[in-house]
Amino acid sequence: MVDLLGALGFKASATPDDTLKLMVNGKGHEGWTQVVIKRSMKAIAGSFSLSVSDRWAEEKQGLPVVPGDECRVQIGTDVVITGYVDAVETQIDSSARSITISGRDKTADLVDCSVEGQPSQWKNLSLKQLLQKLATPFGVDVTLDATLLALVPGDKWTYQPGESVFENMDRAARVCGVLLMNTGNGKILVTRAGSTRAATELVQGENILTASASFDQKGRYSVYKVKSQAVPLEGDDGDPAPSFGAMGTATDAGVTRYRPLVIMAESAANKAMCQKRAQWEVAVRTGKGSRVAVKVPGWRQGDGKLWQVNQLTKVNAPWLGINIELLITDLSFTKGDGGTFTDMQLEPVQAYTENPKYQKAKDPWRQLVIAESRK
Repeated sequence: MVDLLGALGFKASATPDDTLKLMVNGKGHEGWTQVVIKRSMKAIAGSFSLSVSDRWAEEKQGLPVVPGDECRVQIGTDVVITGYVDAVETQIDSSARSITISGRDKTADLVDCSVEGQPSQWKNLSLKQLLQKLATPFGVDVTLDATLLALVPGDKWTYQPGESVFENMDRAARVCGVLLMNTGNGKILVTRAGSTRAATELVQGENILTASASFDQKGRYSVYKVKSQAVPLEGDDGDPAPSFGAMGTATDAGVTRYRPLVIMAESAANKAMCQKRAQWEVAVRTGKGSRVAVKVPGWRQGDGKLWQVNQLTKVNAPWLGINIELLITDLSFTKGDGGTFTDMQLEPVQAYTENPKYQKAKDPWRQLVIAESRK
């Protein structure tokens, strides 16, 4: 296998087990000195940026990698990105040159592109059938557990003008209470939050290099009212005026000042459905308002596997007042002059759970942090 960067004079510096390789047009390119690979539960497409710089070699040929090329990024034998090159940047001076190649998973096309050429309405499709119809034109496969095969977003499903493919897919997934995740190999995995646990815990004084915690209340409200809109009635001025049917109400006792929020249900809903949605808003917004950021050395856990999003792990950081199991929602594998690191963001799993526990009397995360900090 040809190492193009080696032929151009760039030297490989990665360790054998974690050699980072960019595969383009059947050829592998190694020796990257600056690496950023990002994965997130909140983004259907991972991204990468790989850079290298060195003195001029005798051969002064250009790099035969162009935007639009299919590519694969591997850490050792683990595939972390399967997609396309987005951009190639080169820079030279009198004695050196640098090259940066960036790209995303092939699922990025679902985010960038609009739904087009599809029927305006689908009837009696399972969630898998619907997602696969939307993803197939882009060469993306959809997989899901056998326990989720029976999920149906509704008797009828439509798309809105100008809606991106992923927006439509994500809307259907929310109706069914599941998550859409990128597997790294060009497929979409339909799953639920916290399906596996990491092999390694994050412990202050052991593997945590740096850590921080953020508790943000600006996205939370004291009371949530979810309303189901009925058939419009004619208002006094002749314009359609909304007529509200069922309504559900839930309170967040952690927000002590008056902050109301009214939410319109996305589809027809009865009182029980509106009530469940209101309680879901309390639990999820409470969870998303709290997050922990941790940096650890290397890219792998203690069992040799790469860190993964959607894994639960214990975070024990006494100086932050935290000793709790959290969900890994975001990852960045980085490499630079200081070495290789994994930066991760963790949040309470309830922020991504279909039926999170509704706590009316207290804010469990806040109470935990206060209790730990006062020990």
